[in-house]
Amino acid sequence: MSQKKDGTFYILYVNNFELCSTKKLEFMDKHIIFKEVQKQNQKWIWFLLLILITTTVFGSVQQIIFNKPFGNNPIPNWGFVIIFGVLFFIFYILNKSNLYTEISNDYVLFHYKPFCRKPKIIRCEQINNIYVRIYSPIKEYGGWGIRTSFDGRNKAYNVSGKIGIQIELKDGKRILIGTQKIKEAEVAIKSMCKDK
Repeated sequence: MSQKKDGTFYILYVNNFELCSTKKLEFMDKHIIFKEVQKQNQKWIWFLLLILITTTVFGSVQQIIFNKPFGNNPIPNWGFVIIFGVLFFIFYILNKSNLYTEISNDYVLFHYKPFCRKPKIIRCEQINNIYVRIYSPIKEYGGWGIRTSFDGRNKAYNVSGKIGIQIELKDGKRILIGTQKIKEAEVAIKSMCKDK
């Protein structure tokens, strides 16, 4: 991560792209011990999107170009334009979305773009306990993305998989951040919490 000062702001960069613009964070430790960027890589989602796009293209060509109604109850031609717009928007969001996680000796930072406007930062002194655990995305949170547990007490930020960094805060809240780097996360957490 690099920082570029812009007036009273610091622009955070990860792999040469802008992560966020945020006010100067005096406490931020430059010694980062863990960093992970996760993109949407669940194949079934892309496969489903591909099927929907293919079907829409086939239907629009058949109905608009060859003037043959698509299906028993065809939609108006302008309906295909709306469907294309929605599918393109979903594709764009999925392609641009990423979950960035960073751990230093002093804090945990995570940012789920483009769903979170700016990163969330949890300082070590706010944490009661932190560890890596196996969880059930469907049973505990109803899926992936930014999710709240069924009892409303826990929040999850995940892209895929069933391994996460569980953070238990001193105010009773619980936050889970999905990870694909299990061993690296465990090592970073031990280093982070050694002075707690």
